[in-house]
Amino acid sequence: MKNLLIIALALMAPTIEAVAQDKGSLNDTQIIGILIAANEVDIHAAELAESKTTNEQVKAFANTMISEHTDVNRQVVELAKKLNITPEEGKISKSLKQDRQKNLTRLKKMSGKRFDKGYVYQEIVLHKQVIDVINHKLMPNARNDELKALLTKIKPALVSHLAEAERLEVNVDQMHYPK
Repeated sequence: MKNLLIIALALMAPTIEAVAQDKGSLNDTQIIGILIAANEVDIHAAELAESKTTNEQVKAFANTMISEHTDVNRQVVELAKKLNITPEEGKISKSLKQDRQKNLTRLKKMSGKRFDKGYVYQEIVLHKQVIDVINHKLMPNARNDELKALLTKIKPALVSHLAEAERLEVNVDQMHYPK
């Protein structure tokens, strides 16, 4: 668990730093860019988990993450098109993408229970991060009412994903894996 905590803190630091350093307001184009990046992070990690895990609960969770985050990304892209907004890549979305690559590289080196624990813990960290960013950066800065409505709509799903990941973390920790 200590190693997972070290990995999680290393993964969180760049994105949290990017949010803390971003003192200015975000505009709607940047918010849409952040939403797309955050969903892509989760989709890519879930695709890796789906291909690597032998744990049916982890596989089911990964399938849910792929399905639901793909749907949210579709909604975000549709809204961007409707509003004639081109997503803008800012500090937060760039940091999310960089973290995604580091994360995937680390997870690819893991297997078995260690992989499952790393993936699930990463999901907990990511969802906490995204919920915090929505609450403290995106909602206060969103100008368009439809964008605010979309943020309000997706937040409960993120909270649900976090709760499911936390339950799954306990289950994975208690499961016996072949050596």
